[in-house]
Amino acid sequence: AHIARDKALASEVVAQLDERVASKIEQWVRGMLDRRFFLQDDYHLALLRTIRTLASHGGVIFLGRGANFILADHVDLRVRLIASEETRARSLARRRQIPETEALVLVREIEEQRAAFVRRLFRAEVGDPQHYDLLLNLDRVDPQSVPDLLLFALAQRGWAAG
Repeated sequence: AHIARDKALASEVVAQLDERVASKIEQWVRGMLDRRFFLQDDYHLALLRTIRTLASHGGVIFLGRGANFILADHVDLRVRLIASEETRARSLARRRQIPETEALVLVREIEEQRAAFVRRLFRAEVGDPQHYDLLLNLDRVDPQSVPDLLLFALAQRGWAAG
């Protein structure tokens, strides 16, 4: 949303670029149809700038978007939440009110798009544990306990709530 406002673009345009690898031709055609030229490389540069700017102010939580790769070791805690495909599909089906079989297809599609995004932009594997300080499996950890676990992990790193 911040990138869309900053570049005066429709949120849908940015959402299409976000975590999705589109061909240059597809981006050009979309730009011609929308009469806006904002290519994926423009998005990536805006993403890098936006995350770094927001992080410089402190007190920010980033969900995805490769923030852990962009900021590397300059963050207090890099966390990855995982769950089985079945758990994620069940959750997505509930949120979107769709059949679980349809949700499972979407989960797999989203996962591949995210992995391709990280591979292309950061030349890394999103699931590589080396890129995280803490990994929580939501099949085994109650999601309600996550905030307390994160606060505990931050306290172990010397962070004090202000």
